[in-house]
Amino acid sequence: MKKLLFFIVAAMSLLTSCGGKDDDQLCLYTRYDIVSEFEPKSKTLYWGDMTPEERRLYPRDGFVVNSRADFPRDIVFGLEDIKSADIDFSQYTLLIQYVLVPGYVQSHNMLWQKNNADNKFEFVTWFKTSDLQESSDAFTYYRAAILVKKIPAQQLSLIHISEPTRP
Repeated sequence: MKKLLFFIVAAMSLLTSCGGKDDDQLCLYTRYDIVSEFEPKSKTLYWGDMTPEERRLYPRDGFVVNSRADFPRDIVFGLEDIKSADIDFSQYTLLIQYVLVPGYVQSHNMLWQKNNADNKFEFVTWFKTSDLQESSDAFTYYRAAILVKKIPAQQLSLIHISEPTRP
């Protein structure tokens, strides 16, 4: 039994720890630095009280912005706060995520990583939530945005902006 436990711990350590870029083939994920995180924006929605037309105003989507021309349309929060940051798109890429989270978001954690098994780059957000007592169909519409080192055009197809997760 001790040998099996040792083998499991050793295998997990090998798969989850990375010593550098040369070890990418041995690791499931490689974390990358987030240069800057923009202040998130959120709005509480009561999904059951909304019409289908109203619900369509809150798309769940992700965007990779490599130039000022790439900014998406945002009629809920606007993007003036991010645009006013005067991002140098020759050095950085902006990742924006719009999600619908059940309950009320109390906190979040963002991660920029490479999934080495799938050869994809991932912008992942985790949320700690609490249920809203007034209604079981309460959701938080949430915009998260991070700035990362420039992503070359040939790698843009490898980016995945994931659905949110709850711990």
